[in-house]
Amino acid sequence: MGHTHKEYKNNEKSAIFFEWLIFFVGIIIRIIIYYYGRWQDKNFNVKFTDVDYYVFSDAAKYVLMNKSPYERYTYRYTPLLAYIMIPNFFVHFSFGKILFSFIDILVTILINQIIKIKYTNCKNYIFYTCLWFLNPLVIIISLRGNADVIPCFLIIVTIFCIYKKHIFLSSIFYGLAVNFKIYTIIYALPFMLYLNKNYLLGENIFQLNEKKKKKKNDFLLNTFFYIFRIISNFFVELFKLNYEQFLFAICSSSVFLILNCVFYIIYGYEFLYESFIYHIIRRDHRHNFFPFFFTLCI
Repeated sequence: MGHTHKEYKNNEKSAIFFEWLIFFVGIIIRIIIYYYGRWQDKNFNVKFTDVDYYVFSDAAKYVLMNKSPYERYTYRYTPLLAYIMIPNFFVHFSFGKILFSFIDILVTILINQIIKIKYTNCKNYIFYTCLWFLNPLVIIISLRGNADVIPCFLIIVTIFCIYKKHIFLSSIFYGLAVNFKIYTIIYALPFMLYLNKNYLLGENIFQLNEKKKKKKNDFLLNTFFYIFRIISNFFVELFKLNYEQFLFAICSSSVFLILNCVFYIIYGYEFLYESFIYHIIRRDHRHNFFPFFFTLCI
């Protein structure tokens, strides 16, 4: 018994050691790539820094001048991103890159914690954490100045808060995520399903009242009513929310709507068009926000 306990303690110490070792290695790699990126920007025509980083920074400059960030051509993001980039002009021009890289470290910590909460007996959690933290794409994308890590962080922290039963807090983060990038709306249904295991059960949707017997010669009519009742049942079940679902839906929607209303008041229709409408009607088919990007380019 004592021997087993000692083995467990040793394994726990080894795991903690590897966690810190990976954390240290990941940070060193990021520091090296950061300085390499600065060197490449100075010495090569092809820049390491993402073009979008200059767009974000220019938008922040317009905000500092008390103008709309959308005066910067091709800035088609939430104003929040322009606000975040303002320290580029007070601290250092690389502030945004360092911030994005710091956020991807936070994502690593959250992934680690989520695995420990969800899979308490998982022995390979360090490996799964490394899939993010030591992923060269993750490291380089953030250090080039791409802001995609922010919606990633907001979704991961939403999941973490849901697992910790902080539903109100999770809804705030999710509302921010959808405001930041509209495509994160795709996670709404999975979150709602997780918060209520009995939500949208097939047996409830396909459960039909068969009290009235149908005549054999009414096949088309019976089929029509069968489909109609399934659709009706679906919408009835759709609005059968428990408390956690209701809280999550109302609060996240409120955060999203309040932010958009505030930005609409400040920046007008230009905000709506550049942040949302443009991405629906855009025609540059080689951009992954184009509606038919996957069918045409992949």
